[in-house]
Amino acid sequence: MRSRQRGCLAGTELARIRLMTSHRFGQQAIRVCGLGDGARLARLALCAVMFFLPVSIAGAQIAASAALVGWSWSAVRRRSRWWAREPLVLWALAFWALAACSGIWGWRPSLALPKLHRAAWFLLMAAVPDTLPDGSEERAAALRRMVLALLAGCALALVVHLGRIGWALVHVPPGVGWLFWLYHQGSMRTPQFHMVGLLFLLAAGGTGHWGLPRWASTGGWIGNAAGVLLHFKRGVWGATAGGLAALWAAGCRIRRSAALAALVVLAALACCPPVRARVCAAPRQFLERGGRWDLWTVAVPRLLTINARRYPFGLGYGAMKNHELRHSLPNIEPKLNHVHNNALQVLLETGWGGLLVWSGWMLHWLVAAARNVRRLCGTTADVAALARGTFAAACALLLNGVVEYNFGTGTVLILFAMLMGFTIAVSSVARAEPADAERRTR
Repeated sequence: MRSRQRGCLAGTELARIRLMTSHRFGQQAIRVCGLGDGARLARLALCAVMFFLPVSIAGAQIAASAALVGWSWSAVRRRSRWWAREPLVLWALAFWALAACSGIWGWRPSLALPKLHRAAWFLLMAAVPDTLPDGSEERAAALRRMVLALLAGCALALVVHLGRIGWALVHVPPGVGWLFWLYHQGSMRTPQFHMVGLLFLLAAGGTGHWGLPRWASTGGWIGNAAGVLLHFKRGVWGATAGGLAALWAAGCRIRRSAALAALVVLAALACCPPVRARVCAAPRQFLERGGRWDLWTVAVPRLLTINARRYPFGLGYGAMKNHELRHSLPNIEPKLNHVHNNALQVLLETGWGGLLVWSGWMLHWLVAAARNVRRLCGTTADVAALARGTFAAACALLLNGVVEYNFGTGTVLILFAMLMGFTIAVSSVARAEPADAERRTR
């Protein structure tokens, strides 16, 4: 009996030792990988988000979910609450609260409420700055890696799109013009990522090129410019021009030889038949029956009249269908379910309150990004490029939203959230620099 008891005690002690050993090994493994508080996991996932945005919707959403999980774990362990007082986060919470009201009391709650999961992506604007390491140089390096991940994703997206164009030109369906078939291969989402990548590259043109060799930086901006062009979306072309103007206003300058070469390339591209045809057709397609002008001046007022009578919170976030627009304009596209304008779409879906909050949110973002440019242009190369690139990208995305509804696309919403997180993070880098200087003097 005693020998059996000793055996049981020995077995229990052995099991306890094994459990403690495995627990210590697990803790050591987590410590070696740097994932003890989830911050490193979140930073890796945020880089994956930026890489997958131009390439794969599913990949970007999976990476964003992993980033939010890692950030939540890190924030709970550190009891981080500063982000709850960040104005951009508060604006976002107010807007999505109104969007939830519009979904509940709108036209189609069954269609609107499931789309409110997009609000979770805007937590990324808190995850980006809150998971950065201590120290201004380390923070800037982490943000630079996210920008480089976006550039890598844009390069892969360009290769895929060039292959798609080549295949499409070889397999033009019978009875379809090759120009129409070429335009049909374009995407509304992908050129916006090329646009942002191009602006970030040019923002760092004279300040280090994000650590890339000069040939890689030059090839990157040429490739992203080709990506903007070859999707044949005129709204993105105009928004890119606006982003370049914002870069110039932010103090970004390039050499005269580079500017002259860019003008020569643009002039040559303007002579290409597909580009010339798209530009020449813009006024006619804007004013034709069922075009954007009719959407803004005929369909929107009629829908607003219906909302004023029965739906003060709007028809519901993401609840618009094609037949609402077709009731006012029989000639619109068969699958169109928006009015090609961010502000008007927000007004229809969330009411006047939603438009007021959304406008204040976007205006605050632009002001915060412009303030970063003013304060940080004289600092280190990466920080100045981040400030200028974020400001120019914000201007370009909002300009594109004048003629497109880009605030309702999942991956572009994630891009909005990431860039807002960049705005907060760049400001935090500026606050960390005096502490770093004092630490060095000690």
